[in-house]
Amino acid sequence: GIVPKDFEELVSLPGVGPKTANCVLVYAFKIPAIPVDVHVHRIPNRLGWIKTTKPGQTEEELKRIIPRDQWIRVNRLFVRFGQEICLPIRPKCDICPLNDICPKDFSMEIAMRNKKKKKK
Repeated sequence: GIVPKDFEELVSLPGVGPKTANCVLVYAFKIPAIPVDVHVHRIPNRLGWIKTTKPGQTEEELKRIIPRDQWIRVNRLFVRFGQEICLPIRPKCDICPLNDICPKDFSMEIAMRNKKKKKK
């Protein structure tokens, strides 16, 4: 079949959520969007750019602060940075090029971990 080039049409398909729809727009069609995965959510929160708890909030806040012509690059850059340097546990701050400007705000992550522990 033909893959839709519209976010709403994509998310109406079975098994397609916002992240997948945005990935299709960015990687298949080069249409500006911000696919939010764990890295794209974690890194701007750690850097203090945003304060969000849900991927949808993260997407909206990033769209507000990042110029539209840069949206396509956000996922690729944050994912790689999150896999190689700004790891979820034991980030490599000693080799991070953003170390001097990073507030190292792990408060959101600590709160989320504590919340998960309490549920168990």
